[in-house]
Amino acid sequence: MAGHNRGGSGAGFGAVTFVDHVREDGLVVRWESRHHRKHQDAQPAGSTWWAPGARGWWIGVLFAVGSALFALGALPGYVNAVGTRWDSVTFFVGSLFFTSAAFLTYREAVDAAPESQNPDHRRFFVYQPRRIDWWACGVQLVGTVYFNVSTGAAVVANLSAQAANRHVWRPDAVGSVCFLVASLLA
Repeated sequence: MAGHNRGGSGAGFGAVTFVDHVREDGLVVRWESRHHRKHQDAQPAGSTWWAPGARGWWIGVLFAVGSALFALGALPGYVNAVGTRWDSVTFFVGSLFFTSAAFLTYREAVDAAPESQNPDHRRFFVYQPRRIDWWACGVQLVGTVYFNVSTGAAVVANLSAQAANRHVWRPDAVGSVCFLVASLLA
């Protein structure tokens, strides 16, 4: 390659999201981190409605189930029909689906790293601060764990105001900030 140009997010992390390589013949070839990450487990052409062998399919299904449970729990008549405890359980179970999907998204980013950063894809948690996809997925995963804490604590009946602030509202606030930061990075 005769030369290259690196591009990033502008978010201040110095993360590279694409590299343009200029070949000897003058042709510019672009490598993009998102395309590289999303095509790690590329499946042969076929149905996207039923592709349980693809990690991306599971990510979509888990986020969809979590979203459906959150939507169900928020329906006005649902809490009256099942009671506040089961409504809280609905949100907690939905948060577990979200965390499972976020973990698979994080693994997708980790597995897209160069071989030197995660040989044989064996390490679950790695530190790759120069990769914006790693930051976005990692921050999102942390946010979902905070929502697990808050929705799990909300299941407990008769929390004191201090316990509710510490275990429900504070984790909700931190999880929300994590989601906003992850969205900005993505």
